[in-house]
Amino acid sequence: AIDDQSDRKTFFAGVLLGLAFIMKQPGAAFGLFGALYVLSAGGWSQQKLRSSVRRLIWFVAGAVVPFAVTCLVLWRAGVFAKFWFWTFSYAYQYGTNLSASDGWRLFVKNFSEASLSAIALWLLAALGLTSFLWSRKARAHADFVLGLLFFSCLAVSPGLYFRRHYFILLLPVVSLLGGLAVSSASDLADDGKRAVLHYAAVVAFVIAFASSLYQDAYFFFQADSLSASHYVYPDDPFAESIVVANYIQQHSSPTARIAVLGSEPQILFYSRRRSATGYLYGYSLTEEQKYAATMQQEAISEIEAAQPEYVVFAWDWEIRPRSETAIIVWAKRYLAQNYELVGVMRVRDGLQLRSEEEIGRTPGNLRGALFLFRRTMP
Repeated sequence: AIDDQSDRKTFFAGVLLGLAFIMKQPGAAFGLFGALYVLSAGGWSQQKLRSSVRRLIWFVAGAVVPFAVTCLVLWRAGVFAKFWFWTFSYAYQYGTNLSASDGWRLFVKNFSEASLSAIALWLLAALGLTSFLWSRKARAHADFVLGLLFFSCLAVSPGLYFRRHYFILLLPVVSLLGGLAVSSASDLADDGKRAVLHYAAVVAFVIAFASSLYQDAYFFFQADSLSASHYVYPDDPFAESIVVANYIQQHSSPTARIAVLGSEPQILFYSRRRSATGYLYGYSLTEEQKYAATMQQEAISEIEAAQPEYVVFAWDWEIRPRSETAIIVWAKRYLAQNYELVGVMRVRDGLQLRSEEEIGRTPGNLRGALFLFRRTMP
């Protein structure tokens, strides 16, 4: 868009980066990067600045379109207030829960885990970051690449949670930096005098890529889907959710409502059953945030009104010192009065619903276990 000085392309570039915000709020960082780059790329002379401002207006107009359309659709559907609560009001509470020291601890732990799985490629990207010092060709693109790196880091950082999958937002710029390292080193070859650098750079990339594949060869080439899930998420009942969901699907009508108390909403998808409550994600209910008590009472009211045929209690709540726990106290009483235990699915326990008695005979970790209850009261 900038090379062609095209208002139309600039508008659609804005639309695409506006979609990043719709996907996940931190994606706004990419839109901000795009806006600043559009403004600065044209130059700062009076004539060029006027042209850049015009293109910036086109870019911002495009970036606003996805959000504006989303708001309009949700307003017409009558759920705009709920949308605003989850997207901004609650999101603000979620994003301000951790201290700087908590954030630093999580960053050190999770970034090391994320990067060490392909350490050679990350080192190659680090080399690309130095190329601005020794490559004239790289310096010509410094504004774009360094700007994208800075705003990619911003996109990873909101809330200071730094979960491993958050670093996916760094992969585009890390890929560019890796490519920049290889191409810049290749360009150092001149008149055949240092031609070996060209081949060395290509070989270095091949080795980095191959070593990263080799590091996780089991995951990429040997593990089936079940083993791969347990390999990446050893304490989460993702594969086990399918078994529980299949049981619900086979023993209930397509119109039956179910409730998942915890944070395994994929059970609703796998079972093809609708939820008895709008609260599909349990962690938010026990976070130390001011809406927790109100949210719990709303979830309780929705479940009691719907009288779900099945309830899955997932033992994966995050309870902190100041967490509101009324919903857990209620759940124990409500389930005891109105439901019977069908079975327990423990993580990595043979993909079989076992009785409470069987579980008692084979002690093990109940972290992530799924307790399936069937309604007995009419």
